[in-house]
Amino acid sequence: MTKFVTGSGNPYGYTSVVGPEAPWNTRMRDHIAHELLHHWVGVGLWIRDEANVSGYWLSEGFTVHYSRIIPLRLGLMPPGEFLDQLRELTDKYVSSPHRSASNKTIEDQIDRGVGERPLGLIPYYRGALYAAELDSAIRTASKGARSLDDVMRDLLRLAASAPRNEGGYRQLSERVVRDRIFAELGQAGVDRFDAVILRGELADPPSSAFGPCFEKAASKSGALEWRRVEGVPDSRCGE
Repeated sequence: MTKFVTGSGNPYGYTSVVGPEAPWNTRMRDHIAHELLHHWVGVGLWIRDEANVSGYWLSEGFTVHYSRIIPLRLGLMPPGEFLDQLRELTDKYVSSPHRSASNKTIEDQIDRGVGERPLGLIPYYRGALYAAELDSAIRTASKGARSLDDVMRDLLRLAASAPRNEGGYRQLSERVVRDRIFAELGQAGVDRFDAVILRGELADPPSSAFGPCFEKAASKSGALEWRRVEGVPDSRCGE
């Protein structure tokens, strides 16, 4: 495929494999941002739970969230492009027959070579939307004083002195993440983490989770969708 683009992060940067006719478009920009962010989330910060199941919901899902929200904040991604990606991600997640699969089920089946696509994409979708939900909850609970950004900085500081796993990545226990959520949101926040990340309930960011420019609404078919808020200028979309 001459337009093919894929890659991976690593401790020294990232690797991209790009077809000779791959255009400079949304997918290419998202790919570069995603793989670059893995230097911090996924490489600099790797999560495993007590059952030795990897935290792809964080290393991939939170990377999806930040690779889009950071360019939006900086004015590097047009609101329309952000909205298109948010709609696509939400639709793929909500409509997937695998949306309730547990982390262990996903990892077990991928290890056996069963259903990597689309089953293996659930941690990307689930983690990204849970990141937005968690960010909104922290901002609300702290009255705007803290956000998911602060939690991620805390985790990266802890990871800097954490032992390395067999892949050479700094690894924290999932328990450390749960402790940080408890510090921000109490037991209700931990219970919600368990419901979404462990048991596979749908992540459900509130209508205000992505700032003043976007809101949730039911489509004519009754399906959940995101839409642009009328009258809010583009300059406010990164707030």
